[in-house]
Amino acid sequence: MEITIDEWIVHFIADSRKQKDAGQFLETVFRKCDRLVAMKGGGVTQKIRWMSKASENWALPARILVRYFLGSFLWNSEKFHLLDESNLKPVLPEIEQETPQDDRYLVKTAMNTQDKLILTTDSKLKKKLSHRQELTIHLVDEFLQQYDC
Repeated sequence: MEITIDEWIVHFIADSRKQKDAGQFLETVFRKCDRLVAMKGGGVTQKIRWMSKASENWALPARILVRYFLGSFLWNSEKFHLLDESNLKPVLPEIEQETPQDDRYLVKTAMNTQDKLILTTDSKLKKKLSHRQELTIHLVDEFLQQYDC
């Protein structure tokens, strides 16, 4: 399964109260034949760049989780697929119009994957696009309960 992610993963890794959830999610993705997907230059890749620098001053558990994420995912093309926007097919105009401007890169990324699945904490995005059959949007907390973590 290809799981399109947004910035939540960085926030979960950085938050000591959410690190366990992030770690279990990443271990499950790694153990399964699943892969995380993001767009080059999109919001999540910018946050990952910030996290890799800022984490030098974080507590040890967070630094370990950052190293695990970078080594096992970001630098592993079997587990993390970075899509180049110039190679992506356009989104249907009606979907693009319904999508908030800030989330269009995320929807475009997901629509160019086999599973067309977005994992997010953005309940407004889910509500806005939940009627679209071409796309599946899961909220992180709900997904983690079902995802064999």
